[in-house]
Amino acid sequence: MLLTITTTRAPATDLGYLFAKHPARVQSFELPFGVARAFYPEASDERCTFALVLDVDPIGLVRGRGPQETFTLRPYVNDRPYAASSFLSVAIARVLGSALNGNCTTRPELVDVAWPLEARIPVLPCRGGERVLRALFEPLGYAVEARRRALDEEFPEWGESAYFDVVLRATKTVSELLTQLYVLIPVLDDDKHYWVGPVEVEKLLAKGSGWLAAHPERELVTQRYLKHQRGLAREALGRLAEEGDAAHAGDEEDEGGSEEPLERPLSLDEHRRAAVIEALRAANATTVVDLGCGEGKLVRELLHARPAFERILGVDVSMRALGIAHARLERDRLAEAQRKRAELVQGALTYRDARFAGFDAACLVE
Repeated sequence: MLLTITTTRAPATDLGYLFAKHPARVQSFELPFGVARAFYPEASDERCTFALVLDVDPIGLVRGRGPQETFTLRPYVNDRPYAASSFLSVAIARVLGSALNGNCTTRPELVDVAWPLEARIPVLPCRGGERVLRALFEPLGYAVEARRRALDEEFPEWGESAYFDVVLRATKTVSELLTQLYVLIPVLDDDKHYWVGPVEVEKLLAKGSGWLAAHPERELVTQRYLKHQRGLAREALGRLAEEGDAAHAGDEEDEGGSEEPLERPLSLDEHRRAAVIEALRAANATTVVDLGCGEGKLVRELLHARPAFERILGVDVSMRALGIAHARLERDRLAEAQRKRAELVQGALTYRDARFAGFDAACLVE
C-alpha cells in the first residue's frame, strides 16, 4: 500500500520539517496491523517526494479471532496488502500526526503555507467509479487524474477492476491535503477495518472542519465514513448543518444591515417562497411536507396563508434549526386548531420515513 506526496516549492526539502522526517533517513513504525515505512525517493531543492509504504499482515489480522462460522479464504486472500483503505488513514494519523493536525515545532511558519502538492495513490478502490472519485475531490480544488486498472494486465479479456491509479494535484497546506485524504480514502473504499462508534463522529467533524459542511457530497461522505450507521450519520449531518448555518449567519452579519429593515423591497428569498406557495395552490395541494425546512420560514407562511393549508410538516436534520423554527412559529401563542395543522420533526429525505407518506405535495426549496 503506497502513498507519495510531491512538491516543487523551493526549497522543496522543507517538506521534511512538516512531516518531521529527515529526507536522508528511512524510518519504520510498528502498527497493530503491520509496518509503515517513511522515506524520500527524491529530495532536492527543486523537487521533493515523500513516500509512505504500508505493509499489512492479513494473516496477523485474522490470527487470534477464533474459529470462523464457515471456512473461507477471504481473510487470507484479499486486497488489504496493496489497496488503499482505512489502514492507510490510520497510518497517516500515526506516522504524520503532527502534519495532519497542523503542527510543526521546528518551522511553525511552514504550517500555513499553501504548497503545490501532488499526491499519488497507485491502487485506490473507488466504489462507484471515477464519477464518485471526481465528485469527492474536484469540489475541493483538486485536479484529478485517474487510470482504471485491469484485473490482470496479462489477461485483458478479464475486464477492468474497481481500482484506480490516482494522481491529485492542488495548491494547499499540507494539513489540508492530509485531512482530506484521511477522510476520503475510506469513503472511496466504502468500508472500514474497525468498529465504528460515536468516537468516529467526532473524528469526522474534527478532520472535516472547514470543508466538509460545504461539500456538495457531504451526505455520501458522512454515510460511508460512518459505515452507513443511520443514527451516527444523522447526528453528524445535523452538526454539519449547524456549522453551515453558523457560517451563513456570519456571512450575513459581515454584509451589515438588519435582517428586516423598514420599507425594504422583497428579497429573492421571499419571492421564492411566494412562488412555491403559488405552485402548491395551482396543484390544489392542501397537505404539504417541507423537506429541509431549516428555520421554518416556509412553514410559517404556509401556516398563515389564505386559503389555509390543512396540514403542514416541517422536516430537518438540524435540531438547532428546528428550535429556531419552533420559536419562529410561536406555537405557544397559536390557537389549538392552528397548532394541530403544523408540526416540526427531525428527519431527512435520504432515509425512508413513514411520516412523509400521504401528503399532497413535498417541497425541496434551495
